[in-house]
Amino acid sequence: MAPCPAEGPDAFNFGIGTKKAMSFPFAGALPNLTYIDEATCLRFTQKDSCELCRQSCPVEGAVLFDDLPKTIKRNVGAVIVAVGAELYDCSKLPNLAFGAIPDVYTSLQFERLLSSTGPTSGEIKCKAGQVPAAIAIVHCVGSLDPDHKRYCSGVCCQVAFKFNHLIAKRVPAPRSSTTTKSW
Repeated sequence: MAPCPAEGPDAFNFGIGTKKAMSFPFAGALPNLTYIDEATCLRFTQKDSCELCRQSCPVEGAVLFDDLPKTIKRNVGAVIVAVGAELYDCSKLPNLAFGAIPDVYTSLQFERLLSSTGPTSGEIKCKAGQVPAAIAIVHCVGSLDPDHKRYCSGVCCQVAFKFNHLIAKRVPAPRSSTTTKSW
């Protein structure tokens, strides 16, 4: 068991699963250094005198509770700007039960479930730990709806096709005959 006794939601996995207060940001993060999540750490949240992380660290002086952020300036030859998109807040559509039913996920949360470095190591499982009996993919949430987004996002269909393909590969088919429907 890791020495840190405090756990909190795993922000990198969009709140699916937990991580210790002292942890790596995510698998493969560079630099390969841990950080202390002050929102979870007992030392900061409860003004506790916990020092288990400092005591268990093999590098003397590496755990600094009072360290401050630093700005480092670099001269570079090029800057790459990657413009992305943001998720639509599906809680604006209460009929989807996002946040009310435990196994309703956004596409990014589902991506993290599918990832080998995600909270289920890439296995598709319900929060209770079992393989789901059925999976529904709801896409175009809020799109082409005058009360939400009047336009097509342009990515929902391809993401749904990708998820359908990955689900078919990773979730065993039920014993009874099934029918796949697209609408």
